[in-house]
This record gives sequence, structure tokens and C-alpha cells, in this order.
Amino acid sequence: MPHLNPRRLEQARRAAGLSQAGLARLVGVGRSRIWDWENGRQSPSPRGLATLAAVLGVAVEYLMADDGLSLRALRVRAGLTIAGLAQRVGVPTSTYSGWERAPRQQPQQVVTGLADALRVSPGIVQDALRRQSARP
Repeated sequence: MPHLNPRRLEQARRAAGLSQAGLARLVGVGRSRIWDWENGRQSPSPRGLATLAAVLGVAVEYLMADDGLSLRALRVRAGLTIAGLAQRVGVPTSTYSGWERAPRQQPQQVVTGLADALRVSPGIVQDALRRQSARP
């Protein structure tokens, strides 16, 4: 289940000029479901999250909680194992595993390969590397 950032959902809804009922109608759910999502009581399914993003005209990543931006979280969200992602990027499993344990900035071709394999933008991968490497 994706980790929705309730504050961002509400901001995107308001920016789109929609009420909870209006967004619910466009997404195909009840208004109470939108309320639950905006108040952190529930999170939408991956398909629901993609629908919300499309209706609101924002990236799925924007609606995700900030804690979903680690390399590990991006990999898990993409349904990949460490070995599977390493293979797609063309590096040894131990190399990729090291990036998750102790991330650091990578050359642009590595960032692009990770982004393609994870189905996110290169900027999301760069943010994940920066945020993780800044942690104590």
C-alpha cells in the first residue's frame, strides 16, 4: 500500500479547485474516502493513487509521503528485489546493495538507469540519494 501524504493530497485538490465530493466523483469513490485519505486514516491502492495523480494533474511522487523517497522504498514500491534492480541497472548486486546502505551521488548515467528501472524521474532518484546521504 503506498504511503500517501495527506497534506499534499489536500493541497493538490484545493489547487485544482475541487471539493472533496468533486474529487470523489472524478476518482470514482465516495466523499468519505477522500476525507479518510486527507486525514491519514487510509491510503489509496497503487491504482487509486495513480488515478488521483492523473485527475489532479500532479506526479504520483508528489502525493507520496516523504519517507517513500529512499532508494529502498522506491525499489520496494517498484516490486523489485535488490538483485533484480542491480541486474536492470547492470551492476553487481553488492554494488547496488551498498548504494542502499550508504548512498552517495552517482554519475548521471547511473541515476538515469535507476530512474528507468524504478519507473520514476531522475530527479526523484537524485533526491533519494541526497536525502539518504544527508542522514546522520
